[in-house]
Amino acid sequence: MSTSTTVRRWFDAMWRQLDPEAATRQAVDRLFEAGTRVHLFALGKAARGMVRGALDAHVAVVGGVVYAPAGPDFPPGGLGLRWFVGEHPWPAADASAQGRVALDVAGALDAHDHALVLVSGGGSSLFEVLAPGVDRERYRAWLQTAMHRGADIQSLNRARGGLSLVKAGRLAAAIHPASITTLIIDDVPGGASHEVASGPTMVGPGEPEDVAATFEGFPDLLRLWQPPAALGQVVMRSEVLLDNDFAVASVVAAAHAEGVRLLVVPSLFGEARDVGARLVREARAACLATGADGVVCGGETTVTVRGDGRGGRNHELVLGGAGSLLPGEFLASVGTDGVDGASAAAGAWALGPLGDGVAARDALERNDSGTYFAERGAQWVTGASGTNVADVTVYLRG
Repeated sequence: MSTSTTVRRWFDAMWRQLDPEAATRQAVDRLFEAGTRVHLFALGKAARGMVRGALDAHVAVVGGVVYAPAGPDFPPGGLGLRWFVGEHPWPAADASAQGRVALDVAGALDAHDHALVLVSGGGSSLFEVLAPGVDRERYRAWLQTAMHRGADIQSLNRARGGLSLVKAGRLAAAIHPASITTLIIDDVPGGASHEVASGPTMVGPGEPEDVAATFEGFPDLLRLWQPPAALGQVVMRSEVLLDNDFAVASVVAAAHAEGVRLLVVPSLFGEARDVGARLVREARAACLATGADGVVCGGETTVTVRGDGRGGRNHELVLGGAGSLLPGEFLASVGTDGVDGASAAAGAWALGPLGDGVAARDALERNDSGTYFAERGAQWVTGASGTNVADVTVYLRG
């Protein structure tokens, strides 16, 4: 059996564990008394699964709004829920009109009501009401520029939060005085759950100087940016259901069940191609020092776009690291949402050493790692997973 087949089996076990429906149902049953009437606000790539979990729990969902990507089972009817299809990675043309429906629902609640807010990655674009004066096309141009420059998710979400009427705690402010329970599937590695979907019900630190670099070239948008909402009187509790650490632990457990010892190392951040090369060197040394069979880590790297090829940060990480692989060494990386950048795959793998270094270097220069791995049958095409907790990378020594 090939190494890629073995690692794919571990990733499949991880995806089975990343179940937003079960995680939400269990949390709702634990946090609410049976029969509690709740108003639902759901947004993000995992919204459909999280909503199904809430509907299966022992609460009474009496209405609400859902903002999700399109899917084969979209939307389920009944129960007074209004469903909206959004776009990613920037808001659709009608996003602000759709998002205002949530503000209308929130404004109708009073101190006797309970709001259940289900938040997951992708919510920053799927759920939006742009602040007054923010032109959508100008906003899109800024966001695309910042992404191409390699801005990380924390910087982007902090910046987006100040240009919105529903981010950085502003949805919570609109729901007040109703009580709020926020359940989160966290796609921002590092424990910054207030940054998931740009924090519709949660706030973190934020001042103009914190986001100035992200708005380079767009001083008009920086002038419109506002700090997070003040939530001093809001009655709220929150809980993270699934995150990147959970995904990594699932891979470790699956490998351990097959007698393979994986060492967990700190999360990966930075330019994907550079991170890949550094990881291979450091993982090899760690395995030699500890006797481990391999290394696993989470995180979310970035890509500075220089060319016009196909791929994503996981593909580019693997291609950047592949040139450093020794005979028998293996490197793989996937996005847990099942889609990696401008490719149709969750990620890619490489078994070293490469025999076509010139082609690999050319693909990196053109940001065309997706084409490179597709032509070699070294991608994992899974389709959208229905959730997102950032990325997972595995190195195995030869």
